[in-house]
This record gives sequence, C-alpha cells and structure tokens, in this order.
Amino acid sequence: MRLPLLADCGLLDEAIEQAQAHHEGDTWYAAWSLSDVLADAGRTEEAVAVLEQHPTSNSSVLAQRLIDLGRIEDAIRVLQNRPNAQPATDPYSNKPPFVDDHVIPHPGGHVIPQVLAPVGSRLASMTMRGWSYRYVGPAELRSLVRPDGEGQGMRSPANFHEWVSARTVEELAEPFTFVIDQAGVLRLAPRRSEHVVCAGGEAVLGAGEISFREESGRWVAGEVSNQSTGYCPDVSSWSAVVEALDRAGIVRPSGFTHEVVFRRCLSCQQLNIVREEDFVCVFCDEALPREWNVDQPGR
Repeated sequence: MRLPLLADCGLLDEAIEQAQAHHEGDTWYAAWSLSDVLADAGRTEEAVAVLEQHPTSNSSVLAQRLIDLGRIEDAIRVLQNRPNAQPATDPYSNKPPFVDDHVIPHPGGHVIPQVLAPVGSRLASMTMRGWSYRYVGPAELRSLVRPDGEGQGMRSPANFHEWVSARTVEELAEPFTFVIDQAGVLRLAPRRSEHVVCAGGEAVLGAGEISFREESGRWVAGEVSNQSTGYCPDVSSWSAVVEALDRAGIVRPSGFTHEVVFRRCLSCQQLNIVREEDFVCVFCDEALPREWNVDQPGR
C-alpha cells in the first residue's frame, strides 16, 4: 500500500479508501500505517479510531496518539492493559523480548516512567518511541544529505516484501545500512550509504547494519548491529529496532548479533569503541564512563 505517496499528493481520502479495500486492510500493521498517514494530516482522532481496532498490537503508538490529544489517563490505561510479554527463547523470534511495560531504559542507566511523561515534551516522545540519538559524526558527511534522499521506509510487511523482492543476489550478499527514524520506522539503504543520509539528517532511535536472508518463505534478519559512528547508538537502542522489525514483518534474533559499545572520553573528548569490557581510552589511557555519554550536553 502506497499510503504516504498518495497522501503527499493530496489524495488522502483515496489513500484511506484503498487501504480499507486492500486484502491486508484489516491487519494490525495496516492500521498502524493508516494511523500514521491520518496523524500526519492532522486527523488524530481518526488515527486513534483506527488503532483502537487492534489495541493490543498497537498499544505504544495508540498511547502516543492519545497523548497528542491530551488524553493522558486513556494513554496510561492502554499501556497498563498491555499483555505481559514473555522472554524470547527462540533465537529468531518475531515476538518482542521481555520488557517492563511501565519503564523505558535510558542509555545513562536509569529508567523513565512512561506514565509520567508530560504532554508535548521530549520525554513524552522518548517514552513512546525510545531514546533519540542526534548525529555526532563529521560535518562534511551531513552535507551529503539531500531532500527526499533518505532510506526506504518499511512501514509494513507489504512495504518490506516489495523492497526486498527488488534486491539482487549481489545486494543481499552484504549488509544494508539502516536507521530507525523518529516515527519508529525502519529505513534501509545500500551498505556504503552514510547513516545520516539514510536518516535525512534527522535524529534517530537506532542505527547500524543489517543483513537479510530467506528461510522457509520468511525473511530473516541474519545479522544486526548498532555499528554507526555517525550516531553511536547505545546497545539499549535494540528495543527500537525490535519494534521496527516486527512492524515490517521481519523475523529477528533476540538481540544485536554484534554489539558496539561507544563511549566518549571525558578527558580528551575522543570517541572510543570499548572492546572486551576494557573501559580505558585508547588515546589518553583515562578511564571511560560505564554509562553511554557520546552525545554530551553542549557538544
């Protein structure tokens, strides 16, 4: 379904009609995609009505829409009524790993209660979608960003199937660059693409490299890392990756297959990649913080 394209062309009503008539129109992921289009058009009440048809599968985004409308208590009830998740035992599960429904891990180590997020604040956006990472890489790479040059968005299984079916064997033989944009959407680009270009220069909820393979008629994310020296996301960004992959119908591992631990030295300000739990700066031998600190205030 090409809902965003139709909506951008001023054909919102036609987009809604096509979405409802589509053979996947009554699925939870179609509801999510349609709600995004409606919300972007300022029709948040209608977006909520669409999401309420699948409240369990779309609880996070439904709560976000309710907060946008100022319905905080309703948002809290949605989050509190989510079914308890179970730890994933299958290494390639397509179900979210166990998380506490009422807190979001902050890269600094503490947690943010979901129900206390004030309306319209940055905290509210963090609790619904995850921690946001700004670009911290070289300025010359940011200059490569062009309008409409961001990576291809995977808003639904149909989107991903259409995209991956057009990839060649050679393309699928190596990983792709990915980011999770601030709407929680997986965006993909060829491996040698810069993450900041893939993100359109915007902040992200996650970034790294990912590879795909087909197994028994299902597409699987074989390798997933948070390797991005432009955004340096913490390993806790996996929760945003989980949501985006599940949304796109991609079977995934239970965690990053390759974790990169980024830290900035407080003494020399150089960016480090921590290896084998050795939290020592390779540039000046000073101790590195145990908590994520790459995007320090004032940088």
